[in-house]
Amino acid sequence: MSVTGFLTPLKIAARWRPILCFIFFAALLSNNVQAGSYTIGVERLNYQPYFYFDDHQYLGFSRDLLDLYARHYQHQFKYEVLPVKRLYNVFFKSKLDFKFPDNAYWQASRRTEIPVYYSKPVVDYIDGIMVLADREQSSQTLNHIGTVSGFTPWPYMGMIKEKKIKLTEHFTIKGIIRQVVRQRLDGAYLNVEVAKYQLRLLGKEEVLRFDRDLPHVDDHYYLSSTKHPEVLKEFNEFLVKYKNEIDALKRQYQL
Repeated sequence: MSVTGFLTPLKIAARWRPILCFIFFAALLSNNVQAGSYTIGVERLNYQPYFYFDDHQYLGFSRDLLDLYARHYQHQFKYEVLPVKRLYNVFFKSKLDFKFPDNAYWQASRRTEIPVYYSKPVVDYIDGIMVLADREQSSQTLNHIGTVSGFTPWPYMGMIKEKKIKLTEHFTIKGIIRQVVRQRLDGAYLNVEVAKYQLRLLGKEEVLRFDRDLPHVDDHYYLSSTKHPEVLKEFNEFLVKYKNEIDALKRQYQL
């Protein structure tokens, strides 16, 4: 009996091997993450327009952005609201799935204790010194500055350690701003957009200004995790795929 054209199991396997390899590698390269329930650690601060709390609800640009991601990718997020210092302690013990916002420079020495993964940049920010609008300043004339408890004024840490500048921490942004307005501080080290927002609420938009000539940080906020680098890859895809919707959110919150 002729066996011409008959496919043995070995021949079938050889014929399908390239296709099976392609499917295997395509699966590896795809960024599909199963929908899941995750806890995101957030700071207990009224940090408008980035985020704030109203009737115990976490709101603002950050909430809308993360909810937009969850909606498009069928995730469920729970927001764990903690004071800044405690949030770091919990996050570095891997008791949270994600932290937002985050930056590799914040509490940098502790990031050697455990691997921390980061998304692509989400939104930019500037941290700098807010001074009285009619006062000329330089780093040499700053004797006493303030910031929010748990925050670190990185450009001034050398001078603070050398006791050339005194640092005062306050629990609220409004409290720090009032101290500068009353001239009890030479300047406030704050996120510039947050400071401007608070000044609008206080009706003192023209009283303080950001001094760009003083040392400041111009950087980005990131979504971070000690557990889920694969979800961060999906989040990066979201940042690109839904850029128009994200940009609309930024315009809405004047970021």
